[in-house]
Amino acid sequence: MSEGNGNDGRRFKRWDVFEYALITPEGENSPEPAVIVDLSLGGVQVRGRKQYPAGHTVVITIAQDGEKRITTNAEVRYSHTIDDSDLFSTGFKFVPANMDQRVELVNFIHHRFQEGLQQQSA
Repeated sequence: MSEGNGNDGRRFKRWDVFEYALITPEGENSPEPAVIVDLSLGGVQVRGRKQYPAGHTVVITIAQDGEKRITTNAEVRYSHTIDDSDLFSTGFKFVPANMDQRVELVNFIHHRFQEGLQQQSA
């Protein structure tokens, strides 16, 4: 995984994905379902029915390979309505709480990157 200097000014390369996630705002117990639409080492963008205040912290749980899940903390960067829908587009910056979360997250993203390369070469 390399840092990108693409035309959009992003620090990390992004991959289009379609994964299920649960978003739990700090201090709440009820997670909200969302769909991850792109992923990078820096964070994710999701589509969901809840809007989150910028700057707030959440816990994101991502389903991985059936029963396995990864969980990490994240900061809300933006949350905007999507025109002509009842959905919100929300960007999160990963802020792992500890080294275990960081390693698990990097391994997950590396796995997704490898899958994307295999699909491109097929």
